[in-house]
Amino acid sequence: MVDAQRAESLGVLASGLAHDFNNVLVAILGNADLALRELEPRAPGRAALDNIRQASLRAAELIEQLLAFAGRGGVASTRVPVNALVDELLRLSAPTMPGNVGIRIDIARDLVLRADPSQVRQVLLNLVNNARDALGPGGGTVAIAGRLTYRDGIAHADDVLTAAAGSYVELEIADTGPGMTRELRRRIFEPFFTTKATGHGLGLAAVVGIVRAHAGGMRLASAPGQGARFSVLWPSSATVEDIPAIGPLRDGNGHTVLVIDDEDLVRDVVARMIEDLGYAAITATDGPAGLAIVDSQPIDAVLVDFTLPRMTGADVVSALRERRPELPIILCSGVDREARAIRADAYLAKPFQLDTLDHMLAKLLSR
Repeated sequence: MVDAQRAESLGVLASGLAHDFNNVLVAILGNADLALRELEPRAPGRAALDNIRQASLRAAELIEQLLAFAGRGGVASTRVPVNALVDELLRLSAPTMPGNVGIRIDIARDLVLRADPSQVRQVLLNLVNNARDALGPGGGTVAIAGRLTYRDGIAHADDVLTAAAGSYVELEIADTGPGMTRELRRRIFEPFFTTKATGHGLGLAAVVGIVRAHAGGMRLASAPGQGARFSVLWPSSATVEDIPAIGPLRDGNGHTVLVIDDEDLVRDVVARMIEDLGYAAITATDGPAGLAIVDSQPIDAVLVDFTLPRMTGADVVSALRERRPELPIILCSGVDREARAIRADAYLAKPFQLDTLDHMLAKLLSR
């Protein structure tokens, strides 16, 4: 009970800090994107802005790792083709893979799971990097396998997270390294624990948080001299309706977008991003003010933050649905998994890039 309460307190603290950091990152990343659009390719200062933008994206990834460790990361229900994702991952990790490390792949054809693609990518990258590092200077083999499987819900001695009974996509990353003792096997999932000379010790802790948030399972089989085999279970996906992407609407077509956010920096930069894309922007500091605008002015779409004073984002969405059921609504949040269950038309995770906002508005306003 004490551990559960401690974990919940840590999750609440992580969520609060992440909310504030992500709002600051919205302002930094948004202003950097806007400034880059105004500069010529070889203009003075452009390289510095590029560095600011990349640093912001890296900071967002670190916050996501912190949230994943606390079990508070966002979870999308999206079709993820496993073979394509692994191919992409191996291309990205190829420059850091030593020549004496062999990669063996055995993934069932057309294997598909349901998850947040960025978080699946993060899990696989952490596990592949962990396997590579475990091999050491002597090299060896990293094997990646994927298959459909069934779990009966009964705990196993090697379980890190026991999956509930049901069908899953099992992704397995194994290495031929030195293996690990039971004590080391127990500790490697602790935050800030690492056996590496460099590293922050959050990688495997984040993996567990992500898998837990997806209602999946995880198993680690290892012993000294026998390598290590990590098995991750993801909810399977047989059929998912894909939404076709379309090009951005650069002229805005005269559409007006209402931005409801209580943070001055966020509200200002998001409004300027919307205007830079060719739309008109109106802002409100809370739910009642935003609803008053919708009642009195022609609004074509609403972008509303999940965490608001006076009325929550969920309450605002509900009130908008009663007033104008057809009105496109984008819900923004930096941390809240609950936000994805609300009846908005789209979910925009903070911090977001200008291109993401561009395509999302284009898709919603062209319907």
